[in-house]
Amino acid sequence: MQRSVDNELLKWKNDPPPPDSVFHEKILDKLKIFQIIGGMPETVATYLKHRDFARCQKVLNDLITTIIDDFAKYKERIPLIKLQEVFYSTFNQVGGKFKYSRVSPQGRQPIIPIFHHSIIPIVSEAN
Repeated sequence: MQRSVDNELLKWKNDPPPPDSVFHEKILDKLKIFQIIGGMPETVATYLKHRDFARCQKVLNDLITTIIDDFAKYKERIPLIKLQEVFYSTFNQVGGKFKYSRVSPQGRQPIIPIFHHSIIPIVSEAN
């Protein structure tokens, strides 16, 4: 019995059955909400508790404010304006390749080393 259940699960993994259309629509609606509210844990919890997009936006705004306030910790090594340029540029570059040349309105590279998660410096690209 267990073997047949395992085989059936393996078959579904490789060739899943089409989802029920009503279930599929509900899941897509939940995914859209998740994307709208940003997916941050506190924002998701706020949405689940209050079902209020305005409250979720306030949570996100508070998070952004906290991040920007933390930039002061690095002001001895990096000018605050440079940190802010990179931070705000990330919003404009979501969904594409991050390019230093798009960070500053003057088109010059900010003096901030950006590292990949493996601590290997990322080489910036020109447009």
